[in-house]
Amino acid sequence: MISSVETLPVFTVEEDITIAADCYIVRSESPIEFTSDGLLSHLVTDGTRVSAGDKVAEVYSGDKGQSETLQQLSEMKARRQLIEEAISKKGSYSSGAVDREIARLKSEIDLYVAQGNVEGLRTLTDALQMMLYIRELKVGNDLSGVKESIDNEIKALEQKLAKTCQLK
Repeated sequence: MISSVETLPVFTVEEDITIAADCYIVRSESPIEFTSDGLLSHLVTDGTRVSAGDKVAEVYSGDKGQSETLQQLSEMKARRQLIEEAISKKGSYSSGAVDREIARLKSEIDLYVAQGNVEGLRTLTDALQMMLYIRELKVGNDLSGVKESIDNEIKALEQKLAKTCQLK
């Protein structure tokens, strides 16, 4: 009579399962209060991770006449940030993945526009611009000229602001 039986596996099976889902990423955030008079110029875009003590905005004294210049400055700084992100993320994507993501973002933007939904459109257009920059890098184009042009425009706008209003 046999009191125990030893079994051995014939083969081992490993299986990866990927599940696609739409979701929200929840982060620990603290709102920053703006308690000064003047014109506010953001130095980072919404959702950017910053450390305690990092400069996130500048406040200029002056009137509403400079608000257009501040808006232009903010947009140029956001474009520079997108280029820097694209440069840092270039290796994270294959050429095919870049093209698929561009197509997905364009479709999502078209859907938002068709629905008349402008909420979240800025985030999508920024993501699309970054993917277009990554595509340019992938095909061997150098973005240093574009970045230099943006930096020069930022300097010109900052000089214009310095002449018309002061940093608080």
